[in-house]
Amino acid sequence: MSVARTYIVPSLVSQCIQRLSLVSPRLTPDTALETLLLSVQASTTNVERRCIQFVARHFEVITAQSNFLRISFLSLSNILSSDYLSVKTEDVLFSSTIRW
Repeated sequence: MSVARTYIVPSLVSQCIQRLSLVSPRLTPDTALETLLLSVQASTTNVERRCIQFVARHFEVITAQSNFLRISFLSLSNILSSDYLSVKTEDVLFSSTIRW
């Protein structure tokens, strides 16, 4: 994606966005953060929204991954304010946020 944007290759950007749209319905805890990072970079708000919802639903599992530290403040804020956020205790939210 970054190469396509750097060298201004619109057809490649379109293909990357199309692939992201195909991947987003099949998110897993292992792919959600990377897909989120790519969707933010590609400015694909529908895919980004699906990723935020997925990460919020699987917050405890996903925030244990090292990729969690790579998400932006805005993405973290969107996850924490999501109606889909699911955690057992507030301690999980606190420790994950501090770790970030």
